[in-house]
Amino acid sequence: MDITAREIVDKQKKKKDCDIPLVSIGIPTFNRPDGLKRTLTNICGQTYENLEIVVSDNFSDNRESIEVAKQFTTKDSRVRFFRQGSRLTIFDNFKFVLANSNGKYFMWAADDDEWDPRFISVCVLELRQGALSAISNIDTLFRKTGKRKKIKMPRFKRGSSRFHDVQKFLLQMTPSMIYGLHHRDRIQFFLDAQPFDFYDCYFVIRNLIRGRMAINNDTLYTAGIDDNEYRVKPFKNRNVLNLEYWPFYSSVVKEVIGSNASILEKIKVIFILTCVISKLFIGFELLYRRKR
Repeated sequence: MDITAREIVDKQKKKKDCDIPLVSIGIPTFNRPDGLKRTLTNICGQTYENLEIVVSDNFSDNRESIEVAKQFTTKDSRVRFFRQGSRLTIFDNFKFVLANSNGKYFMWAADDDEWDPRFISVCVLELRQGALSAISNIDTLFRKTGKRKKIKMPRFKRGSSRFHDVQKFLLQMTPSMIYGLHHRDRIQFFLDAQPFDFYDCYFVIRNLIRGRMAINNDTLYTAGIDDNEYRVKPFKNRNVLNLEYWPFYSSVVKEVIGSNASILEKIKVIFILTCVISKLFIGFELLYRRKR
């Protein structure tokens, strides 16, 4: 049977989509026009070109962010812009960009961060080699002083057990790893999630239990901080505690118990988790409170 030209085009398109899968980048933004411009410049300048860039302005107080987004939608058809009609929570704005993405792979891009042009290409390669999530080494830029500081990353080994990697992460928790590249269909749970303190760390642990997370040795991602130091931002303001610990602790325990790890591995991870939570409590509730 003869094959039509349309069928040939469709087959070529499917082959291309398979060879170069679509990557969605969700950019939740609020009152940072300069940061949004920097982020869009970085993302649009990636060497990996098959991108869908979803920008959601969370009802900013000024129109500058809107103008920045419109400039990019005009010159780059990959950029889609949404302006919220009323203020969402930060968490819900993160959900919005994920819900409105279509790519095989997905990443969040904050409006105060920066990326090397190779970042997405490197992460896509890792995902195509079997990783569930991928990221590079990270440094922090304190913009008021211009100081850069390398973030200590957990060290995962190819071929090691998932629970070996969970333990490594617990001993070197790195919240910014949520900003890696992920299989979009494997993080849909986020759309139904309720926020709690350390949720970003829970997100990473949940993924580690379900698959491998690759960390490239090059520093291709910069977490920007528009201040002199990093300040922990609790999801809720409280009179008694700075942060709430039980939701994170219980959520991780539930993931561990429900996994297919051995009893010994489960006991070891929960023990390390308990030690980590105790250390966090001492740091944020006792030492941090004295400094204030």
